[in-house]
Amino acid sequence: MDLKMLIERVKADDADALNTIYEAYVPMMRNVCFSITKADEDTVNDLVQDAFILAYYSIEKLNDEEKFGEWAAAITKNVSLKYLERKRKVKFLPLSHYLDNMKWRVEFRLMPCWLKKNSCNSSTVCQRVTARCSECR
Repeated sequence: MDLKMLIERVKADDADALNTIYEAYVPMMRNVCFSITKADEDTVNDLVQDAFILAYYSIEKLNDEEKFGEWAAAITKNVSLKYLERKRKVKFLPLSHYLDNMKWRVEFRLMPCWLKKNSCNSSTVCQRVTARCSECR
């Protein structure tokens, strides 16, 4: 069956035609995505799924049905590039980095005075971690 007829059937909500196009073009879309992102298989599959969904929902905008492959590749390229852009913005650091550099400022937390450094041994509950009870002052 020719591509133009398949696209027309997809526009008419034919699930079999959509499945046929999916099986025909997803391997090419995976190759495009992997060549750009160099990501693991699960990430590539997610990105390709996103790209295919975008293509499906905007298939009415496709002017030349014979160029569906190029159009799907362009959508996949754009989805992959956006993924890389988002990935660059998010810096992943180990939790130990944050714990080592974090200044512990916990306020308005009730805790027994005797749990704090340099405090009395009373059973009074101080109102702030940084504050001391009246017996500690």
